Amino acid sequence: MINMREKSQKGSTVVIAVTLAMAAAILIISASRSLLFNSHQVVYFNSMNKVYRLAETGAIKAIGQLTVDPEFYITNPSLVTNVVEPGEGRYSVSIQPRNDIVGSGYWFVTTATVTAGGQQYITRLHTHLRISNAADYFWAVKERLALTSGINAAGGKVYSPQLEFLPQVGGQVTTVKKAEFVSSGNVIPTRLSARYNAADINILEPGDHRPVSLDAEIVFPQVLNSDLIRYQQLAKVGQTPQHVNCNFQGTSPTGIAAVFPPGYVGGQWTSPVADTYANHTNDNFDHVYYCPSSIGPLTIGNVRIYGQVLFVAEGDIRITGNIYSESNPEASFPGAGVSNVSSSTAHQAVLITKANVVLTRNFHPGDAATYLETVEAMIMAPHGSLSAEPYGEYNYDAFGNPTTVRWGTPDVHARLRLLISSSMIFARVESNPPNNLPTVFQAPGANPRTYQYMQSLKDKPPFYMPALAEIHWQYEETVGAGSMF
Repeated sequence: MINMREKSQKGSTVVIAVTLAMAAAILIISASRSLLFNSHQVVYFNSMNKVYRLAETGAIKAIGQLTVDPEFYITNPSLVTNVVEPGEGRYSVSIQPRNDIVGSGYWFVTTATVTAGGQQYITRLHTHLRISNAADYFWAVKERLALTSGINAAGGKVYSPQLEFLPQVGGQVTTVKKAEFVSSGNVIPTRLSARYNAADINILEPGDHRPVSLDAEIVFPQVLNSDLIRYQQLAKVGQTPQHVNCNFQGTSPTGIAAVFPPGYVGGQWTSPVADTYANHTNDNFDHVYYCPSSIGPLTIGNVRIYGQVLFVAEGDIRITGNIYSESNPEASFPGAGVSNVSSSTAHQAVLITKANVVLTRNFHPGDAATYLETVEAMIMAPHGSLSAEPYGEYNYDAFGNPTTVRWGTPDVHARLRLLISSSMIFARVESNPPNNLPTVFQAPGANPRTYQYMQSLKDKPPFYMPALAEIHWQYEETVGAGSMF
């Protein structure tokens, strides 16, 4: 019995061993299959995440380009067609202006492709957005804007929640690229007016040549404390040297001072006139002068601008005379040629402030029957106003302080004319006497105040300008994906 029991126990041991071996084999096979399955999953999910990120990268880069150049995708299609991101994949962005989802908006379709494990993963990112690019507008005001006849802004838009085109004077045609307002009742004349034609109010876009009604107000780039901190850094405030300056003035309407960027490659110009700023650097990235409120308002007038120069002020900007943009050939731009990084590509003054912009009363026409004050500059004061100081019985210094008894004719205003070539963003424009432009500039003639869009702002966008993109609707569409198994 003992032998039989031992034999039986030995037989059971063999059976258990075989069973365990088979179970182990099954577990090994299952584990290998599970590992193989998981590796396919990892490749699949990683590739899908990668292609989604690539589509978002392509859209963000296109938005960035569009904020500084509204036509970049037309003039440089290679920037949005089969763009290769090394180590990531490739993408293309289709950009179409659309007004049906959001007024004055765009429809982006970004198609991204990633190849992994011999398979392609493809997605489309659909984005409806609106971009508030300050330089894209000739004149934008948060409150009422009344436009005189004769405005020439074929390359720029106009915008105001309450937009008015004043009656035509002397057959002068008002031309704008596009006119935008908020809700159907806030434009004069109404959208159905016969005045919207090529001989009176000539609106180039859209195809019906009438103002565009927006459902909501446009949000424009602001000048916030964070923006001022950024401009301080760009002006090297606190460093040696720092580009802090609040006074840019020539001696008279005929004594014009030259103003160059605070930094550029190459020697100091001496012809036609020298720039007397003492802290110039040889760094093409230096385009910003900064004026802190502790020093005072920024005063600028009777100057000629060479290159792209930003004047940033914490307080008011007081325009005391002419601001001209030089028109020399491209080879004369400050910096060692436009092919160099951040060298100037145009002659532009850009005035930026959190406060107000004032045309002061110390621009004197001399003995001429009429005299023209010219302002060629982009002006961005999204929190402030545009106004003019009336002339009194005294001459004034740049800060509005009376100096000597005024000369000559009893009505200086009847001798003053105004030319503004610009792109302007304001919270409001003074419309009431005595500080509105029509009160101060009223020389005889068809139109003593002439306004035109500064086309170079679109053709050669200035550096370091804020812009704002509003994304209203976005979704991703999976077009092609490798198998998970």
